[in-house]
Amino acid sequence: SEVVETCGCPLLIENGSSPLRIQGTFSETEFLGRLCARSETKLLIDVSALCSDSRTHRFDPASWLDDVDARQIVQFRITSASELDNDGTPRPTISEQLSLVCRVLTRAEPRAIVLAMPPFGPLGDVDRLLAQIKAAVAGGNDADRVAVS
Repeated sequence: SEVVETCGCPLLIENGSSPLRIQGTFSETEFLGRLCARSETKLLIDVSALCSDSRTHRFDPASWLDDVDARQIVQFRITSASELDNDGTPRPTISEQLSLVCRVLTRAEPRAIVLAMPPFGPLGDVDRLLAQIKAAVAGGNDADRVAVS
């Protein structure tokens, strides 16, 4: 709350991927919901990190997203599959990530979907991936409400 008040601008809380799993009295999604409610912040969901974390800690990323208060989500980040996790394993595919995003779009209204790609990649790849994102978002959802960047 102090950061938001001091800066005078919105603050996004991003889910992260970690080899550590901290057990508490409530779930991570409940914690994020409480944090957003108390601090007037919103959520940036890094879909690739969510998928990676779900593999490491053996949980269903779709169920995790179902548990998040979708009204708090204002941005998604999708990462190109050509990048690798810190341990050298491939990141989740764009299709896998888009499937999860589309699942949430039925109840969330994010302001942006960010495509993170390694620098100096072929422009054709960027165009193809952006078209894939736009098609996925348009499939059954109001495409005008989501900015694809």
